[in-house]
Amino acid sequence: MSKVKFYSLVIFLFFMGINKTGYNQINAVNWGVSDTNLFISKNTDYGTVHDYLALYNYSGQDLQMRWVKYLDSNWPTWWGISFTDPANYHTNILNLDSADFTLTDPVGFSNKLIIGVDHQAYAWYATAHFKVFPVLHREDTLWLHYNIEIAQGNATATISQNLNKFKWQYLPSLHQINMTGNLTAQKSFTLFNLAGQKIMQQTITTSASTYNIKLPHLKTGVYFIQLRDKEGLIMETKKFIF
Repeated sequence: MSKVKFYSLVIFLFFMGINKTGYNQINAVNWGVSDTNLFISKNTDYGTVHDYLALYNYSGQDLQMRWVKYLDSNWPTWWGISFTDPANYHTNILNLDSADFTLTDPVGFSNKLIIGVDHQAYAWYATAHFKVFPVLHREDTLWLHYNIEIAQGNATATISQNLNKFKWQYLPSLHQINMTGNLTAQKSFTLFNLAGQKIMQQTITTSASTYNIKLPHLKTGVYFIQLRDKEGLIMETKKFIF
């Protein structure tokens, strides 16, 4: 190998490893992304939130790409989701589970995968997962995870007609949560972990002013309790750190 080719290869590999965005850049053989995990944290005072992951092309030619969307099972039905790829840079893609686009060589300003979440002032945490790959090189598949946390601000959701507020108290010594408010039978609650996995679910069978939630053994971390009325509408979501 000539010295020129050797140094060119060294420079190429060096730049492939550089974090161009301040994130943890991940590379497949033919393409790369600024990170495979994007964390978006806002509160309900913000309107639709947007953020993106940037794409890079190392193939030396245009790549025909495809993304496939997978939502967490606990993704709120009230949250609207839009996605924008380089083929639709100025147009949000709504309600699609998959689409094709071209990743140009060299890449341009529009080579981004942008997510938009219209949370409707409803506080919750969920993740949208995207499998992205060159159509002719599926071995170069990368999974991208858009983690969205909307905390409760001053703006309040008006989705449910029954917006009774409840007081929540975590009692570490008893390993339980006390819920106080206008509790009637047929309400239910579900406990999720930060990954969106359902930990436990119970139906409230009696009317009372206080209900005690006995917690199972939990690893230290962030959890969410979601309270629903008898019609299944979400009344309130509460975040806990155990």
